[in-house]
Amino acid sequence: MTCSGVGKRSEICTMLSKALRLMLCLPLALLAGCEGSTTMTHTFHNRSEDSLVLKALFDSLPWYDTATVVLPPGQMHTLYTYDMLGKCNECFGLYSPTLWIDTIEVEGKVWAIDPAAEDQHWTSEITEGRSWIRFDHTLSLTDQDFE
Repeated sequence: MTCSGVGKRSEICTMLSKALRLMLCLPLALLAGCEGSTTMTHTFHNRSEDSLVLKALFDSLPWYDTATVVLPPGQMHTLYTYDMLGKCNECFGLYSPTLWIDTIEVEGKVWAIDPAAEDQHWTSEITEGRSWIRFDHTLSLTDQDFE
């Protein structure tokens, strides 16, 4: 069917053409927008009075081996440690901030705690939508955390 001409037939033809394009494009847009994601971050917040050089050693992460971060007092730095297409269904391990952390070292400091092995030193916030989930873990470093 061609949409040439003038008048009522041309208007109907144009409307049908737009409706057909919408019917073809809408399902594709919905499919592309519904894959979702799973994300995990580790944020280090320096609440001490000194600048800190922090080195996080990760275990079993193909994209991270070691991350070194310089944190001035009061500053934060976020590492995106896990990002996957699709919402995880059984993501129990991601609730733990220490899942893939082997060691956290701070240059010139000795830990009074073990933030790489103990989840209670971290705060975690999990937000979730229909097709996505995000795990944000934060370690606040204070002077009391070091000997």
